[in-house]
Amino acid sequence: MKTGLIFLIFVLLVLNHGLSQVAISTDGALPDNSAMLDVKSNSKGFLPPRLTTLQRTALGATATVGLIVYDTDLKKLFFHNGTSWDEGGIGNYWQKNGNNVSLNTLTDFVGIGTTSPTRALEVRGFNWQTARISSSSSGAGLEFVSSAATDWCINSYSNTLFLTSGVSDFTSFTDQYGITTSEIRPTSSGTKTLGTASYRWGNVYAQAGDFTGMVTGVDAKFTGNIAMGTTFATGYKLSVSGKVICTELRVNQVADWPDYVFQKDYQLMPVTQLESFIGEYGHLPNIPPAAEISKSGIEVGEMQRRMMEKIEELSLYVIQLKKEIDQLKGKPEKSTR
Repeated sequence: MKTGLIFLIFVLLVLNHGLSQVAISTDGALPDNSAMLDVKSNSKGFLPPRLTTLQRTALGATATVGLIVYDTDLKKLFFHNGTSWDEGGIGNYWQKNGNNVSLNTLTDFVGIGTTSPTRALEVRGFNWQTARISSSSSGAGLEFVSSAATDWCINSYSNTLFLTSGVSDFTSFTDQYGITTSEIRPTSSGTKTLGTASYRWGNVYAQAGDFTGMVTGVDAKFTGNIAMGTTFATGYKLSVSGKVICTELRVNQVADWPDYVFQKDYQLMPVTQLESFIGEYGHLPNIPPAAEISKSGIEVGEMQRRMMEKIEELSLYVIQLKKEIDQLKGKPEKSTR
């Protein structure tokens, strides 16, 4: 009885509007001029046809453009575009063009994990694992493309993280640097500079290793500590375990260079006293013994200063010896001091 009454009301509504527009409402309002069917309620909703995924798929073979159904398995609204089903979207913010889905405006932001994104896409996680880029192949990458001539990409492949440059939307690209769990290196043979005169590394060193190849650059400087083949030696900028070769070595700022030996008030050790010292200690005065050098090494600048002191003292000994020889020969003495 109730079903028949509802059908009768529907028929009367259709007849009342001359088979043109139909209004179903709780307040008796007429249908909107733009609508063939206007449903209005403050407490009820509109239920479209409800189909399972299997039923919807079967219907798609004969469905017309604009057909709307609700998939009870996926719990989603679907629209038929005349060829296939499209999932229902939110207003006109998203648009679909073939296999591409895009945001329909350049002024709106998309937030994941946040309701107030400040960028075109902002992802906010609840821990340090904020976002993931994955691939079914052995590598995955994130591209940075702008209006500049060179684009960049961070990508991983075969256990290595690469910094890759590209051009023309990465139709051509080159791996520039590679990072593994044991090294950071250029990915091609040859050398790369560590910076120009105004852009330089502040602290470059090799810990228990060595520099292979060349370190080049305009006015290159290392302001930190460097260790090659060894650990850092306390108080030294450069620590090397092994031989060092160079065409010239300059030691700056050697204090108290021993020209004081030639001053008239310098007390030159008498030869007999020198002989006694050597006999007792087995080395020259003011020169460290072999055991100490074997244990601690030598300071090149300081040792050069001490050696020059001995050379200048030796010069005075030779001059004295010459005077004594001249006296023995009966020649008059000529003072040089």
